[in-house]
Amino acid sequence: KLQAEVFLTGYTKQYQRLDEIPTTLRHHLAFAVRNNTRAVIDTTDSEAPTMVGADRTEQAMLRFLTPLLAQTIPLEIVETIPFNSTRKFSATQVIEEQKTSTLIKGAPEVILANCTHIMDADGHKIPLTDKKALEVEMSTLSKRAMRLLAVAITETPIHDADLPQELTLLGIFCLRD
Repeated sequence: KLQAEVFLTGYTKQYQRLDEIPTTLRHHLAFAVRNNTRAVIDTTDSEAPTMVGADRTEQAMLRFLTPLLAQTIPLEIVETIPFNSTRKFSATQVIEEQKTSTLIKGAPEVILANCTHIMDADGHKIPLTDKKALEVEMSTLSKRAMRLLAVAITETPIHDADLPQELTLLGIFCLRD
């Protein structure tokens, strides 16, 4: 069974468990993953939510985020770009309480190329200054037979199924069978 073993932040800190991730970052991450999936998630049993329509990778990420999957605030989905092997990312543009966000997940090399910022531990958007250090950490994790999947957000709307520019990296899921 595929599972998330490590969550790597944009500031290169690694976390093995959800409750270790700083609260604000954790909530942004859960929001971004929960609302950029085609899965139907039933959180009636909050300990073991049911996920229909999620592939193995999404299931692993969603299981990691289990305590935070319940959707509390209504949200409008404006546009989606489904994942495909050519694009290597999926995106969902949402409106929550008058605020538009585009939620993105996909191959780290694709996502990272458009990241200009990272989210720090306190949920602040700060410039991504050391992409090299992040790439070194990712390389180390890949060599441990992990599949990597980046999660990012932006306020830029979706346009023509292109990956938006100026993304803010929330972090990278490191998954292993």
